[in-house]
Amino acid sequence: MLGCLLQHNLPSTRDSNGHLFIDRDGITFRHVLNFLRSSQLCLPSDFKDLDLLSAEADFYQISPLIESISYLRESSNIKGRTFYLEIVEVRTGSTATMPTCNSRVKTILLGRKDVLLTLPPAVVGSDFIKNERLICKDPQDHTEVELYGSPVRLRVGEELKNLGWTLISSDLSTSSGFDNKSQI
Repeated sequence: MLGCLLQHNLPSTRDSNGHLFIDRDGITFRHVLNFLRSSQLCLPSDFKDLDLLSAEADFYQISPLIESISYLRESSNIKGRTFYLEIVEVRTGSTATMPTCNSRVKTILLGRKDVLLTLPPAVVGSDFIKNERLICKDPQDHTEVELYGSPVRLRVGEELKNLGWTLISSDLSTSSGFDNKSQI
């Protein structure tokens, strides 16, 4: 719709500066514009105007946004049920390492694909949707995603807590899981 308005000189209203005026919800357009920039639907966790955003997506005829909103609605139907995520920190090498900027530390998030896809980029990273392990999975299949950065395990735990997730169990180990004797 935006492209048609600009390219085909469709009758439209202009302001005093000659700028195109579209009488739509400006606050919601922010989310439309962000989707057009990133091809990802990134909404705040307390976002309540999904119906309004859906109407805007329909007005601008942005099919990928309409599909993303539909998927979000379907996945929100799973809220209220209990789902488990597992956060695993794997340390490799011959000595135990602390979770700093050490390349020998990898964090893995395990869970159902449909649940993982509802998590915001602050938890799973911005390139999460492009992960090939997620593309080929059915929504209810369990999968794992490697997370990078430091200290990822703590950041993910804090973000999940802030989203209302509850910690069920925590098993900590300072061992690298590496047997020095096997190298002799």
